Amino acid sequence: MKTIICILLNIISVYCFAQKDKVIGKWKTEDKTIVEVILVKPNEYKIKQISTHNNEEPYDNGKFIGEFTSISSTEWKGIFFDSKEQKSYQAKFVLTKDGKLSISVKWGLLNYKENWEKVN
Repeated sequence: MKTIICILLNIISVYCFAQKDKVIGKWKTEDKTIVEVILVKPNEYKIKQISTHNNEEPYDNGKFIGEFTSISSTEWKGIFFDSKEQKSYQAKFVLTKDGKLSISVKWGLLNYKENWEKVN
């Protein structure tokens, strides 16, 4: 009986961990920039810019452009860094049912929203 309970608890914990870390990996933003979400510590993530297809705005590829922590298994809160303006902005990240990462960034009284798609 103990063995069965241990196996069930392991399966449940692996499932919960896998759900929470679906945010880890490479994502394509709406302007076709590729970013990577990495796990730094348990429940702490950073966003690193990998590449950009926008030649009008220079980006610092390889630099961290955001960080966030878990609110739930599908929601995170954190900040975005704008290295050009030397500012940071509050952000909320939500993993949608269709597998996209919905980003909401707050600029004072204004909000900007976009959806990122997972890159294989």
